[in-house]
Amino acid sequence: MTPWRVAVGAGLGVSLLIGLVAAAFLWPVTTANPQHVKLAVAGPEQATVAVERQLGARNGELFDFTDVTDRNAAVEAIELREVQGAIVVGERTEILTTSAGSPQVAQLLTRMGNAMSRPQPGQRAPEVAVTDVVPGGRAGAAGTLTMLPGLIGGIAGAVVSLVLVRTPVRRFATLGTVAVVGGLIGTAVLGPWFDVSQGNYWLLAAALGMGILAIGSVIAGLGTLLGRPGMALGVLLVVLVGNPWGGLFAPREFLAEPMGTIGAYLPNGRVAELLRSINFFPDAPTSAHWLVLGLWAVVGLALLALGTALSRRASTAASPNATA
Repeated sequence: MTPWRVAVGAGLGVSLLIGLVAAAFLWPVTTANPQHVKLAVAGPEQATVAVERQLGARNGELFDFTDVTDRNAAVEAIELREVQGAIVVGERTEILTTSAGSPQVAQLLTRMGNAMSRPQPGQRAPEVAVTDVVPGGRAGAAGTLTMLPGLIGGIAGAVVSLVLVRTPVRRFATLGTVAVVGGLIGTAVLGPWFDVSQGNYWLLAAALGMGILAIGSVIAGLGTLLGRPGMALGVLLVVLVGNPWGGLFAPREFLAEPMGTIGAYLPNGRVAELLRSINFFPDAPTSAHWLVLGLWAVVGLALLALGTALSRRASTAASPNATA
């Protein structure tokens, strides 16, 4: 019969976990304060300087400005993901957004454009247009949900490899199989089935597979090194830290520090950003995303190997005592 302290303790533990999960997901959103949003400014020098001074006076840390020559250069900077929006100053002011890149930033710039178009007392209302140069559409509305196969595959693959597979080489095989096949199946569901991915199928499958391997290997490595507490720690780190800090619910520019800085190097957000670039910004560089995910995979597999070596050493040291 289960002791009362175990029954009550289990209920209290789950209750505390509910509070921890709620706090982990709500904290980044409720403390969101956009800072250092990269914004290109194009137009005559005198006009661009005036716009930058005006916006800087309202909130000096909201935007990081990049001067470009003209509208085409501003659009190119957005397509390369060098900036998250732009202001083009000329006969009329045009604000360029990209809902595919970040719906929250696009909404911020749209509100800014509406505010700029309001007439001042005794003055004519300025003409301000807002253009979404890289719209997300249906795929953009799915947003970070596209990385769910990577998250679920990584966690499930790690747990299965730890619970059902004993030898390290076969754990490698399990993680590799989940990464390859899960990436292919996940991309098929996102793309041909639900049509929320529009990039190159094989490249998207490789990105999902790398995400599965990066997330799964870390959990499997901690589990091999520390046992079931390590597996639980890995899952909690991925879910409670990786998701909210990785910019899945709010852009990293909206997160309080150090969440935004740390989140930039977590695998969850990197998978989402890589998928976004492949889907909507094919000309944008992605090498940094691949590198970060690759490093996480290497670290996880190294932990797995280390845990296996330590376990074997402990078994070898204990065997003479067992036979004595």
